[in-house]
Amino acid sequence: DGDGSDDGSAASSPCYRCVFPDMPDAQQAPGCSEAGILGPVTGVIGTMQALATIRLILGLGSTQTGKLMLFDGRGGGFMEISTSRRPQCVTCGTGATGS
Repeated sequence: DGDGSDDGSAASSPCYRCVFPDMPDAQQAPGCSEAGILGPVTGVIGTMQALATIRLILGLGSTQTGKLMLFDGRGGGFMEISTSRRPQCVTCGTGATGS
């Protein structure tokens, strides 16, 4: 499985921690070698992000600001979910600690 979104450069865009507030410590999170990854999934996600970048640079269509595209490598399906900035986010919210 994979996911992609724009870089969140808009002031109202959620940061990564807004979307995933309960992230494990880096030492506790399994890496690709432990959790496994299908190589073509990285290609699909990379292609999606490259296309989004080209669209943004050329001003073609809308950006994916506030949206997260999920790809199910096993089933081959896509799903898009809406995301929003969380005021209580420890990274970008009011009183952010930046951790």
